This record gives sequence, structure tokens and C-alpha cells, in this order.
Amino acid sequence: MAVAPRKKKRSPAQVRAGQAFAAGGRAAQAAARSAAIKKTGKPPPRSKAQKAASQKWATAGRAAQAAARAKKAGGRAVTPKVRAAVAPELVLPGSGWPVGCNDIAPTCASVAVACHLQAVTGFTMSDEEILKLHKLAGGDSGASISNVLEAMSCHWGTFGHGRIRLLSFFQADEQFILAGMVVGITLPHAGHAVLSCPNGMISWGQFMPWDGVPDEAWALEWGL
Repeated sequence: MAVAPRKKKRSPAQVRAGQAFAAGGRAAQAAARSAAIKKTGKPPPRSKAQKAASQKWATAGRAAQAAARAKKAGGRAVTPKVRAAVAPELVLPGSGWPVGCNDIAPTCASVAVACHLQAVTGFTMSDEEILKLHKLAGGDSGASISNVLEAMSCHWGTFGHGRIRLLSFFQADEQFILAGMVVGITLPHAGHAVLSCPNGMISWGQFMPWDGVPDEAWALEWGL
């Protein structure tokens, strides 16, 4: 019987070279995307192969995360954490970020996703749209981030933002949170969802210093 050849271990120099090459590729892609948006007002079109690859990797990522969570819980099914925090004080008018009635309703997970959408694409969801997303995610008394993302992915056509849609999403390691992730945190009074940003987070329509304990992080990709 044929034996598969043993994979040769890469040297530290090869690892660094690979990382540099990947970083250069990401930088080139970002520059091309930025140039296209500046010229046409929208991201460059994605090929069918690119869309299929995104869906494939997103599906694999979600499956791997679910398996890891199940293993961590000793094989038991893990229930998504409901995010239901409401602003502890009045949200002042004039915010540049979506609030989605989170000063009176437990819509924080939908608001965090709406903030990510605005930060990446420039599209702003109305309070009515955010409330609709919240209800589609089963959020009478709060909703999990995963349910909101599934609802956004399945019902995007009802929100009226043209061809831009949620292409993929996957749960990342909450120990390594980057700016631009939708993050679940635990506050003393409830679970909450925010958008991470440099040196803080977007919560309740404004920039705030980090608060609470991060216990969940999601990476999202928007596009055509």
C-alpha cells in the first residue's frame, strides 16, 4: 500500500516569507477595493468562484466552531448566548451610529451588526429595519448574535440596500479580538453586543472604552 509522503516542516524564514506574501496580497486587494469604491461608489464585483469560496469557508468555519464549542462543553450542545442589554441611560440624539431603539428595547445584537454594515459599506439601517431584523432573529426578549446573522443572511432582500449583502460570517476566538468584529460581552446586568474598534467599542450609538468581559467574537464579510 502506498504511503503518503511526510510533510516537510517549514523553517522560520519560510513561515515569515509566507506571512509577508499573504500580507502583501491582502494589502493589494484592499487597495484595489478602495480604488474601485472611490471610482464607482461600490466594491468591485466578485466572481462566482469567489462567492462559492466564501460560502465554503464560512460553512467550514461555522462547523469547526460548533465542534470546538461542543468539545469544550463535553459533547453537549451549546445554546447561543442571548444578548439583551438596554442602554442604562438616555441615548442622546445626533449619533452617527445606528441605535435601533436599543435605549428602550433589547436589540443590541441587531444594532451591532447594523453598525458593522455601516462601518464597512456606508449603508445605514433605519430603526424600523433594525427592529425587524431583531424580530426575525426571534428576539422578543433579546437575541443571539448568531441568530441575527442567520436572519440577516436569509432575509437581506427585505432591507432594501441594493446588491450589497452579508456574504459570510464565522465565530472567531474571543481571546484575539480585532477592530471591526461584532463582539458579545457580559455586563453586570445582561449580555450585550458591540462593534469593536481601535481602543474601544461602538455601543448605544457612541464610542465607548471597553467594558464588560468579551466571550464571543464574529468576523463578517459584506459584498455583492
